[in-house]
Amino acid sequence: MIELAGEGDLLDTLYFGWSDRPYARATLAILIKVAATLNREMDCRGHGTGKIDDPTVESMLQWTDDALQRVIHTEPNPDFRPHRVKVIWTDLLDGERIPPFFAFVDGANALRAHPVFGDLDILAALGQKAYARPSGERYDDGELGLTARRAEALGLVLVDWSRLATKNVFRCGVADPDRRTGWAGPSQDVAVGTLARLARYSEPRPGFDLVLPTIEDPVDGESLAASLARRAMLRGATRRPTYGITNWTPPIANGLLEYRPAALRAAMWAQAFDGQRLALVESWRDVSPDEDGLPGSSILIHPAQAETIAHTSLDMQRLAQFIGEYNVRPIFALAVGRETICSAGESGCPQPQFDTWAPWVQPIWESLVARQISFDVVSEHADEKALRELYRVVFPLRREECTEPGDVIVKIERRLAQVEEHVYRLTARELDGMIAKDMYVRVGRTPGGKACVAVVNLTDRPRVIKLRGKPEIGSSRDVIADQLIPEPDQRLELAPWQVRILWPTE
Repeated sequence: MIELAGEGDLLDTLYFGWSDRPYARATLAILIKVAATLNREMDCRGHGTGKIDDPTVESMLQWTDDALQRVIHTEPNPDFRPHRVKVIWTDLLDGERIPPFFAFVDGANALRAHPVFGDLDILAALGQKAYARPSGERYDDGELGLTARRAEALGLVLVDWSRLATKNVFRCGVADPDRRTGWAGPSQDVAVGTLARLARYSEPRPGFDLVLPTIEDPVDGESLAASLARRAMLRGATRRPTYGITNWTPPIANGLLEYRPAALRAAMWAQAFDGQRLALVESWRDVSPDEDGLPGSSILIHPAQAETIAHTSLDMQRLAQFIGEYNVRPIFALAVGRETICSAGESGCPQPQFDTWAPWVQPIWESLVARQISFDVVSEHADEKALRELYRVVFPLRREECTEPGDVIVKIERRLAQVEEHVYRLTARELDGMIAKDMYVRVGRTPGGKACVAVVNLTDRPRVIKLRGKPEIGSSRDVIADQLIPEPDQRLELAPWQVRILWPTE
């Protein structure tokens, strides 16, 4: 690995020697951090303070062996230079001209032998476009300015979300509190809200121009459907199609974190098509004796997960021109109150489940996503007249009326059956014409005004479906697989967890 990374000048080797192989460079950057983590673990074990169990060490070593071979045999990508993708803060707020970004947070110096080679450099080598310190760490004024200039020179936006701006706590209506960046220009805020706070709003809270509305994922994770509902709640409360996520956590499947690369990649794409433009992934740190008390565990003990996140983020940058505008506001919203939120004070939930969805509402999110029903979530206190102007159907979710989730879904579908836009919407269907369950479909528009579509298989089995409805999708090219799909309205094959972006050829 030292031979690959360049023992004498590590930075020059990564930045210039690997600039034409961005995916291999990202894997090599993770290898450097994983090697540092394993070396630190050896030191800890020498003092009887080991932090990583033997099976995990074995899996890390196995990944290292495989990753080295992938790096060695990766072919150049001459037409893709992620360091040339320029990003400024207003791009993140706009969300139309840039791809979604997943940014790793946390860390210390990557190698003790190279004290100036820290995470800012590692993350730039990964193709990252945002640099954020842990929420518990603060910059002093001198370090803040220096880091902002270094980040800008490397093509990254600095997010200093640990600096509290107490006078602006309610600046955009979702902040608790606002967390500000240290950019040299106008203030840029990542306003972090909670489900409980969003459920109380009676008015739209769009915020100021330089505020990115953001919500936090639960540390223990949640299902993909619940995570999409969490994002729909933020979107419905702020009336903004673009948003960010702090402490981004992989969705879970069957009660277990879904670490399989294909499933993780599918979830990332679905969230991106749903409007997510910035995801701050914490726990990018070495496992060390002084880690006690810090939230989460190091992502470096699951390097396959880190590599999947990095490579998928690179895919989104490489295909930025095809991602287009998929953030079309749903015509359907569910109005919820505090009873749908699990909180220690009001529903007796234990602390780890604080600010998660209550158990009784979870099956409803699962059923809506399984049936390809796009939705927003709004507060039951929101102005009814304003909601009628935004949505064709607003359905109240009350616990006493939701004892049987199946009955609730039937009522929702009866309401939506009266709306022509819903009945004739573009959907993925089985070959017999029935709605295909567990398929994510999002329609967008190309710069020329033609319809394009994103399709995600949310299951671990191959699927054969057809796209039916309006707008009609004719002969298309899957720009991810670089494959011609002549008649997607008749036959479209998807591998387990496959993501397709269909771009019109006519």
